[in-house]
Amino acid sequence: MIGLTRIYCYQGEEFRLVDVPTNEATNELSDLSNEGWEIEAAIPV
Repeated sequence: MIGLTRIYCYQGEEFRLVDVPTNEATNELSDLSNEGWEIEAAIPV
């Protein structure tokens, strides 16, 4: 999966794993944070 960033996030007891193209990762991180998700890690894969 070259060119992807895997984002690990949670909200309360709910866990979410999101794969996005690396060039869109910054926007996705911002969107998730604005929706109340706590970002655990964002790792290029």
